[in-house]
Amino acid sequence: MKVESWVLCLIDFESEEPSFYYNPNNESFERKFSNQCAYLSREQCEVKESELNIVGLEMVKGTMDVPRDILIDSIIETFDELGLIKNIDK
Repeated sequence: MKVESWVLCLIDFESEEPSFYYNPNNESFERKFSNQCAYLSREQCEVKESELNIVGLEMVKGTMDVPRDILIDSIIETFDELGLIKNIDK
């Protein structure tokens, strides 16, 4: 399934192309893009952009292919973290 995603990129001033991508899992910049660099939440990406406060850092919107089962697991995990799911023990 295709989902919207956002990426924090350091833009090369000469080429105006991304030269490094921020990986929130490692809290570091990487030269090559990977799915680990993408945020599924625009708000989380904006917060990290504000925290890093680096000249030349831009938030770029795109799409990413995510297997359906991983997407469903991610949604359930987020709902659980937000307290929107109640566990009922039988």
